[in-house]
Amino acid sequence: MHATVHRTAAAFHTQPLELPRLRPEVRATIPSGQFPQMILRLGNTTRGRPTPQRSTLAVLSAG
Repeated sequence: MHATVHRTAAAFHTQPLELPRLRPEVRATIPSGQFPQMILRLGNTTRGRPTPQRSTLAVLSAG
């Protein structure tokens, strides 16, 4: 919520880690030689779309 208020967007980019031919290239960008587990892109945005959300009643059930 804090990031959204400040117009910061986040996106996961996992495809380079899922494709065997791209993994060595991604790993070469990490100086410590460790194995990356996820790629997360952060950036500021001035526009965006609201995320569709279901109402509380549609998600919860009495029972």
